[in-house]
Amino acid sequence: MPQMTGAAAGVSPWIFLMVALVLLLAGAMIFDRLRWLGQRHDQLEQRCDGIERTHAEATSRMQRMETSVTSIDARLTEIRQDGKRNTEMLHVLITGHVAASKD
Repeated sequence: MPQMTGAAAGVSPWIFLMVALVLLLAGAMIFDRLRWLGQRHDQLEQRCDGIERTHAEATSRMQRMETSVTSIDARLTEIRQDGKRNTEMLHVLITGHVAASKD
């Protein structure tokens, strides 16, 4: 049997084999975990893309709603002004009619 020197001196071949097997299993577990993390990363990227798309659609919808609300508010202000003018005009007509009937 060849004589061992250095760090391997006094180490049983079985122990060396067991350590090598443990390191091999640890490496396999690490590579499996990396593969799983890669798959999970892809899933999360797809989910993130979906959320960004939904956010963009919601933002666009909200901007359209704000434009609609502004338009409706402007129209309601216009209607209120027309109502005030109509009330004033009706008041002038009634006052004029009452004044004309007194004469």
